[in-house]
Amino acid sequence: MSVADPRAPRAPRRSPRKYEEELRRQELAVSRALVQVVPTERRPKTSELAAARRALSHALHELRQLHQELTVDITQAAGRERPGSGGGAGGAGKLRQSALDQYEAARDALDEVMERWERRCDQLSAEIDRRGPRHPPPARPPAGSGSGSGSRSSSGSGSSSRSGSGSGSGSAARPRQRPRGSSRGPRER
Repeated sequence: MSVADPRAPRAPRRSPRKYEEELRRQELAVSRALVQVVPTERRPKTSELAAARRALSHALHELRQLHQELTVDITQAAGRERPGSGGGAGGAGKLRQSALDQYEAARDALDEVMERWERRCDQLSAEIDRRGPRHPPPARPPAGSGSGSGSRSSSGSGSSSRSGSGSGSGSAARPRQRPRGSSRGPRER
């Protein structure tokens, strides 16, 4: 959606008070989400930290959208103040300036919360990275590709060879035939 022409007067989307109420609503929603995801009685798992980061990132996205709306309203309020400054409407100008100050105060509060949540997201990311994945997801090559290095599902006779040294026919289909621990042979029966 495009931003409205700043010269065309329009009513603000929300009052400054509504922006502040929406900010409080977002803060409460994030608090509830974090309480549901992160345990208080023990150290959180990496997956729980990742869930907390996702909840915070989603809330940050919504706050950024709210910030954009507020910025448009501030631009509109500032634009309405300039052209109508002539004449004897001194009291109306002060009221407009007061409204502009209220919008800017709401924007400052939004900025403060966004900065705080961005720092928290960075902290969560750093902790997740510090803990590191126990089993990295890219370790599985796509089915049918023979570019895996040292696959654990090989027959165990060769340490780093890509294909088994047994029968040469059907070596590409061999990993598909043993999807779950059947590489140990007769011991698992």
